[in-house]
Amino acid sequence: LSFEGGAAGSLELRTRAGEDDEMRAVGELSLVSARLAVDDEAGDGERAIMIAARRTYLDLVTRLAERVFGMNNVSIPFDFLDVTGRYDERLGEHSALEVSALLQLDALQGDVPDVVHGVRARWGSGLARASLLTPVRGRRSRHTIGISTFASRVRTAEAEESDLSAPTVSPSSNALTHLLLRGEIERGDDDAWAAGYEVSHAHVDYTGPAPRASLRSPPANDTLVIGGSLVRAALWLERRWQIGSVALSGGTRIETGSGVVEMSPVRVAPRIAARWQPGPGTSVSTAFARSFQYEQAIAPAGVSPLENFASELLWVVASDEVPVLRSSIATAGAEHWLSSRWLVGATAWVRRSSGVAHADPTPGLDVGRRAFVTGGANAHGVDISIRRLAGRWTGSLAYSRTVAAATAAGFAFPADEDRRNVFDLTSVMQLGRGWVWSAAYTHATGSPYTRVHLGEMDCGEDGVCVWRVPPSRGQFNAHRRAAASTLDFSFDWSRRMRSWTLGGFVQLRNVLGSDSQGRYAGYEPPHCQGVCENGGTDVEGHDTFHPGLPRLPLIGFRVTF
Repeated sequence: LSFEGGAAGSLELRTRAGEDDEMRAVGELSLVSARLAVDDEAGDGERAIMIAARRTYLDLVTRLAERVFGMNNVSIPFDFLDVTGRYDERLGEHSALEVSALLQLDALQGDVPDVVHGVRARWGSGLARASLLTPVRGRRSRHTIGISTFASRVRTAEAEESDLSAPTVSPSSNALTHLLLRGEIERGDDDAWAAGYEVSHAHVDYTGPAPRASLRSPPANDTLVIGGSLVRAALWLERRWQIGSVALSGGTRIETGSGVVEMSPVRVAPRIAARWQPGPGTSVSTAFARSFQYEQAIAPAGVSPLENFASELLWVVASDEVPVLRSSIATAGAEHWLSSRWLVGATAWVRRSSGVAHADPTPGLDVGRRAFVTGGANAHGVDISIRRLAGRWTGSLAYSRTVAAATAAGFAFPADEDRRNVFDLTSVMQLGRGWVWSAAYTHATGSPYTRVHLGEMDCGEDGVCVWRVPPSRGQFNAHRRAAASTLDFSFDWSRRMRSWTLGGFVQLRNVLGSDSQGRYAGYEPPHCQGVCENGGTDVEGHDTFHPGLPRLPLIGFRVTF
């Protein structure tokens, strides 16, 4: 467990070490991508290595279809690649070295007719870390140095065809880099306490178009430049107690760093949790925590091939102008085993946040707005579930209710995360002879959105654009999408073939063909369909949305050896 997580909890992701005396590989081939994972262990466990890679090949298939079959306008010049690796070496009886890295890259290197053109872009994330595990006064310690980064570069180019029609994309560069030095004295099975330190440096650098009401709108002529760095340090200590049937854990994280607006130089983040077992199979827990977040995303950025969709986000770091996001959360929950297979649980929670970087919610013209305004956010909710965790078939039924509200610039409005009611139903069944069937159904209240009038722009031959009808927006998040439902099926099959295993899967997404509302595209003003004087029909103004996911079949094959 890492004590530095968000207020609601901690999520720790770890790469897997190589774990087999002989080289082992897993390969998978689907309609759009292929992946391969290889791991090996050598020197009687002294060294281990694991490498996994995946790449889409839709760009290669569509390009081949154009050349071989003479098909036109089917090329999709987009691909993504991710590679993960880890190396482990034992340095002695009690010491070890772990080195791991992850690289993820997306590339758009051509035109998609009437979707996006005149764009050449690459973006992606990478991280690497090295950890030394060694004893300190009889306790195991871990010391880590690492780097994580996101980078994007968008450039314009001549379109491959002259009669294409698509949104305009402006050049931009975007980078977020985070350096980290971290150490901790790990808690053993019989230890009551753990402690650690951390020093980090964050830097953002963005040059590109300013945020706008809708990514379909032509960009304004102004360019936004954002840059900033933040250095911070932290110490933390946590302890646990057992008092009869009650388990207690608590601790404090103390942070300091370069000056930030409306925040003391030393920041304290306490955390406490209690778990009580009143009887066999029953547990009740409650917790409170506070956390500080120093990087925030304020707007979409990068390539926007579709309306209200973008390849990346525009980030800022805390400074004398950008606030620190402070969150406090309290939770209470209970679980009870109805039998050896069935578990029922319920959790209630409440969260209060300040220093949130919001989009400017002021109604009116959408030209020349501030990149963000500072506000707050409050939310509360309840989650109820019943799960079957063992047997030939497993499944769960869950309901959650969330009410999330925000305030900024003197306005109060539903937060983007406001989801009033969500039902989830999942099931997995072992059918025998290597077949596994699974299904997932979700029904959710629609999310809020802001009505956007896209406006109209005139662009001259010199490339300078002037708003003829400026874009504008209505009351922030005053409208809500319709409720949405989706049902997915999957059939998975595998069979052992001596020293290797052959498998495959068939999936069907959106089995019911639900016509859900996708990305918001803007407000369509009232207009006349046909010639009104000759019997045409007046069409009322309405909000428009991209369609959601259609009924989509997927198939793939998997080989393990």
